[in-house]
Amino acid sequence: MSFTRIGNEMNQKLALPALLCTALFFFCKNPGDSSNAVPAIETEGIYDRYYANEMISFRVKATDPDGDNVSLSLDQGPSGATLNGGAFEWQTTSSDTGTFDLNFVADDGTARSNKSVAIDIVYADVDTCVRIRVLRPNGGEVYHVGDTMTITWAIDKERGVDKGVRLLLSLYSGSYDAPSFNATGFRDDSAGIYTGNVGTYKWVVTPTLPGENGEPFSMINEQCVAQVWGDYQPNTCNGRLYTMDASDGIFSIRE
Repeated sequence: MSFTRIGNEMNQKLALPALLCTALFFFCKNPGDSSNAVPAIETEGIYDRYYANEMISFRVKATDPDGDNVSLSLDQGPSGATLNGGAFEWQTTSSDTGTFDLNFVADDGTARSNKSVAIDIVYADVDTCVRIRVLRPNGGEVYHVGDTMTITWAIDKERGVDKGVRLLLSLYSGSYDAPSFNATGFRDDSAGIYTGNVGTYKWVVTPTLPGENGEPFSMINEQCVAQVWGDYQPNTCNGRLYTMDASDGIFSIRE
């Protein structure tokens, strides 16, 4: 009897820690508590600086290590900013200058994560002689066939540049023999291409454009520059009858 009693006591002493350890193990490994991974948020195509009157657009992507469905939302942002299907868009105005904070939230139903983004917006000053300034693309971008390239420029409207302006939007790819495509008929604020002093032209990237002789000219190149030409009447900028600006750096067009 004595031996049995001692054995039972020993068994109880051994059983309690084992039960406690099992309970703690279950608590730590319970999938409902901590095994669900937090979704991650990434931004694509965002610039360090934007310009007043520019349409700001970039992509926001959420991924989940567990493969869960993730909802993505804009939790904080300026009035008029939208996020639809991962596409962020905000049409700024001339008064939208300074730093604007955005906060994106990803939720997989169990865990949430957020990513804060600060956007700096300045007014696009234009040289009083050149009177046109290319804003986008301005160097470092990579476009693929089928992408939409948004060529964006600013003009000096306050000095009468918008009176009878005709813009020739040219894309040069590695050679000045490359073809240009013309945004025909743009005068003043017609065709809705201007917001304030900022104009835009969208081009769906194609692998070729017709050359001067009508033969296809390849646009696939790692050294591309966008140019915007303006024809002014009259123009007293160093005696020239035209003026232009180009991208500050090269960008790439790939298949």
